[in-house]
Amino acid sequence: MICNLSEKYEDLNWIGVQNTDLLKGILIRLHTRPAQTSFQWVKGQDDNYSNNRVDELANEGRETILEVEIDEEDWINSHPALQDSARLQTLKAKHMYYALLKWHSTKITPIPHQDTLEVAKDRVEEITGLCPMNERLLKGVKALGVPHHLKDHMRCLLLSKIKCGPFWNNIIGHTQKAHCSVCKRRQGWEITESEEHMWIQCE
Repeated sequence: MICNLSEKYEDLNWIGVQNTDLLKGILIRLHTRPAQTSFQWVKGQDDNYSNNRVDELANEGRETILEVEIDEEDWINSHPALQDSARLQTLKAKHMYYALLKWHSTKITPIPHQDTLEVAKDRVEEITGLCPMNERLLKGVKALGVPHHLKDHMRCLLLSKIKCGPFWNNIIGHTQKAHCSVCKRRQGWEITESEEHMWIQCE
């Protein structure tokens, strides 16, 4: 399930998926594990070493008195290793209906990546002595006298929608994204991409 359907679940933003807390926790650990991970199918209910060993471990776990630590919901839902939005073309009516019911029942509008916004607000307060609200901060970006693509870039940085540099080093198959593609293409340099590099150093 986690091997074949994880991309689909992320595209659906996990809407209507059962056991999302367990599946997300597994996927986060797979994405952030420094070594490559592979899975091998083992026939169940069969007298072979792998199946017998699994049964032994399951029985040990069932009989142990150790408490199992459960991942915190906030940690799971805000972890940068997971895609944090749905792809509209994958959503069907039932998914939208489920999402609306969930939103209506909680009546809370979540603010993703609030920690990044807090850092920006602290910097504004250091310089001006005033601490803006989230909406004020994002509207301030919109009012800047810079090209639209730079405004969009700044908003994405504030909302942590841009993931660069060391983040990609732990994602198998995407490690090349840790380096600046422009500097690699033009100069042949492998420079680790960062917000400072994108804004100040890169051509």
